[in-house]
Amino acid sequence: MYLEDYNEIFKKAVSRIVQRERRLRTEKFTIFCYENSIPKTTLNSIELGKNDSSMTNLFRIMNCMDVEGKEFIDMLYEELPENFWEEWRLAEARPKNKD
Repeated sequence: MYLEDYNEIFKKAVSRIVQRERRLRTEKFTIFCYENSIPKTTLNSIELGKNDSSMTNLFRIMNCMDVEGKEFIDMLYEELPENFWEEWRLAEARPKNKD
């Protein structure tokens, strides 16, 4: 697999955690965003695994859900496939097409 593949796996794992933890606290996406001053587009992109969110945004969102940083990282380790970090570290970028 290429580096880009691991990036997608990582984003999807983050999205599952954020979505699961938010739903444990409230089903109302819009209300959660409004009450915590989080742009809906930001949370939506994270929950859909569509962007490389900054750690600041992730930890701010998790903080709004009373999830500490270490707890979030522990959840991430559980959500990712076994040996993910070792394999990601060795992955290379996908070769560019020479068209």
